[in-house]
Amino acid sequence: MFDIQQFPPLTKIIVFAGNRQALPTIQMLMQQKRLIGVVLPVKIDPISEQLRNWLIQSNCAYARSTVADNGLICEQLMSWQADLGIAFGFGDVMSESTLAAVRLGVYHFHAAAPDEYYGNMPLYWLLRNADTQTKLTLQRATYASKGAIALQQQLAVHPLDTLQSLENKIAQQGPGLINQFIDMLYQQRGDIELRALDKLGVRANAPQGAEVFVDWQCMDAAQISALSRAGNLLFGGCMVSLGQMPISLLQATVVNHPTFGVEAGTICHIGEPEGLIVATHNGAVRFDILSNNEGIYSGLNFVEQFDINVGNCFISVEQS
Repeated sequence: MFDIQQFPPLTKIIVFAGNRQALPTIQMLMQQKRLIGVVLPVKIDPISEQLRNWLIQSNCAYARSTVADNGLICEQLMSWQADLGIAFGFGDVMSESTLAAVRLGVYHFHAAAPDEYYGNMPLYWLLRNADTQTKLTLQRATYASKGAIALQQQLAVHPLDTLQSLENKIAQQGPGLINQFIDMLYQQRGDIELRALDKLGVRANAPQGAEVFVDWQCMDAAQISALSRAGNLLFGGCMVSLGQMPISLLQATVVNHPTFGVEAGTICHIGEPEGLIVATHNGAVRFDILSNNEGIYSGLNFVEQFDINVGNCFISVEQS
């Protein structure tokens, strides 16, 4: 056990890098000469391989997590003698011995508050639900219970944010929050007050199957617009179907336009300057950008290319 009266500077920090959001913080800690090493996840994917190659070029120590806790990671962490660990999107289970190997513990960086959204895709559901802000959160990693909250910071969500733009914005905010946390730890000699996490919020995993399709009977114009932004680009926006043609809707905008009482999903206007307008059960939505296996189109270019007319109707896919 360390003596908080002889609290040393926090100069040996590990980053557990499970997603791209870790990169700006890694760069900051390298510049500050505080980064002692990076732990990569078990799963080898393009993101972790790009990061591994970059770490090699930057002459930065790294280790890859293992499926079974065979002591290799714990041994590496002990050799690094780390003061603090910060984990970004790191889904791999951390054993008690792994957590104990980091002097002041490991803290998860969350893009949203765990008592509001938890899972591997909180930003998707946050955008889909049209939330206007998120809470960047540092949560103490524990082995057997819900970790307590150490620090939070509110961040506004822009009405035009997509999943990728919001992820990038949050990644750029990470270094500031981590710096603030490091300063707080040092000033309080490691004895910081944590807020208990009483409950978890909405489960926020990646959407599956019919979850990415527009349900014309239930969704209004604002929900369809939010659904398209949430899935842009990773999930192709959202999906609509016209006859047997599946279409990715990458951008949609709520508009004030008469629908003439037609059924939800019916095209009620095509033309300049209004664009491609589709009726919903309580208003209208403009289809701005669409794509299929032949290309990416504006709404007007799409209907011209595929000979689509006013009165054609998009159909709902049965929700599972």
